[in-house]
Amino acid sequence: MSDTTFGQYRVLRKLGSGGMGDVYLAEDSRLGRQVALKMLPRYDQSDPAVVARFEREAKSAASLSHPNIVTIYELGEFDGRHFIAMEYVEGGTLAERVSQGPLSEEETLGLGLQIAEGLSAAHSSKVVHRDIKPANILIDRTGRARICDFGLARLSGGATLTRTGTAMGTAAYMSPEQFQGVVVDHRADIWSLGAVLYEMITGQRPFPGDHDSAILYAVAHEECLPPSRRRSGLSVRWDSLITRCLSKDPSARFQLMDELVAALREIKDERQIASFDSGRVKQTAIPSLAVLPFANMSTDAENEFFAD
Repeated sequence: MSDTTFGQYRVLRKLGSGGMGDVYLAEDSRLGRQVALKMLPRYDQSDPAVVARFEREAKSAASLSHPNIVTIYELGEFDGRHFIAMEYVEGGTLAERVSQGPLSEEETLGLGLQIAEGLSAAHSSKVVHRDIKPANILIDRTGRARICDFGLARLSGGATLTRTGTAMGTAAYMSPEQFQGVVVDHRADIWSLGAVLYEMITGQRPFPGDHDSAILYAVAHEECLPPSRRRSGLSVRWDSLITRCLSKDPSARFQLMDELVAALREIKDERQIASFDSGRVKQTAIPSLAVLPFANMSTDAENEFFAD
């Protein structure tokens, strides 16, 4: 594909592959910038349902404007190939970061807040992502989280592209109601983000398994181990927050992404206050030494006050 031209875009190299096609780094000859091109595979070009889903991804993401969501530039077709031109984010994925081990509480709070704020903006525009997972979160060179891959997104209240009884998503991050194949709402994203937060803070998935069937069974019938049991020293606030996100009953979760944003901010504020108080104590606790008693060895009685 290198040096292949699609209209104004010249392909430079392949960046990766996803469920909806391959992604390439390309140069926009008109605007003189680098972009990411997602190409629908050739074998899917003639499938109306797949093309419709591909176009839905572009339209869903293009309707959003937020610093934590990858910007869509164009939905196009050239020489029989459908493609999406989007912002190129230089960096890596959250999946790559988590594979190196659990994140600190500060980093989890920082990235978690950004992801939640991006999803809150999407939900405000009636867009439900439905496939939130570490691989779909990019982290740019400045450390900012960017949500991408709206391939499973749907407009709230709109028609779904799946048949009843057909699950769409990634098993380890799917809500119980999602793999049942029913129409889901924004609370499915709250579940998925809870699973992502769990993995960020512990380095492990909340419902591990050797295959999708085992994972889905655990999601439906088992309770995950509280994060503080996986990693010592964690605040119990993480237990209550993540457990609420991962409630099997959607009505028991945070009902709005804004509520989850507020809960994350509370933990962040508490940690900052605790850090400030700790620093203040260290600054004022000056070691001192008292030597007692003194004896007045002089003949001057007025020096007696030193001994006193």
